[in-house]
Amino acid sequence: MIKKIETNKGLYSYEVKEFILGTKRIDKEISKENLLAFRKCFNEACIPFGLIYGTLLGAVREKDFIEHDEDTDIFVLDIHRKKVLDILFELKEVGLVVGRYEADDDLLSFVKDGEYIDIYFFKDAPFGKMRGSGSVIESKYLKNLVEIEFLGASFCIPQNSEVLLEKIYGHDWMIPKQNVKGVNFGFYLKTKFFIRDNFKTLFKIISWSKKKLNV
Repeated sequence: MIKKIETNKGLYSYEVKEFILGTKRIDKEISKENLLAFRKCFNEACIPFGLIYGTLLGAVREKDFIEHDEDTDIFVLDIHRKKVLDILFELKEVGLVVGRYEADDDLLSFVKDGEYIDIYFFKDAPFGKMRGSGSVIESKYLKNLVEIEFLGASFCIPQNSEVLLEKIYGHDWMIPKQNVKGVNFGFYLKTKFFIRDNFKTLFKIISWSKKKLNV
């Protein structure tokens, strides 16, 4: 399926990719190359972003991607969304092409060489919170950033990341656990898309079968 995104530089066309949970493990070398190319494009466009979820956990706890993770997780404040959409063509030039854009669910995914980067857009919410892609996080974490060294480059992460990681992954977040997702993790959203897309396919198969059987 081909979809289009409206940007200030024209319509960006992309082919929707299928993202199936639990079917791959991250390729650290490719993901590193992708993230560094992503970082270069965003820095040149002066778009602030930070590491979040599993990528943040890996950067803080292991100084690397988590061995059993699937992708790279980035957050961007929603006030910068238009600027992000306006550099889609620049990202495409370095091989990072859009594979999914769920505007209503604040999720944008890029794919290159079989690895993907998810951007979660966070909007202001009541009571000092920010909401994005099914998660609610206190705004103080996403609006107050510090820099760390990760993969040989400088990246922004939420201030007091250790506290945030404990809120997301539990008090034992320092202990590696395979196939465990944080309570507030965008896993909810990915699961929703998986169920939606697969039930859509199942419905088409059932409808086709009924027509063939004349029932």
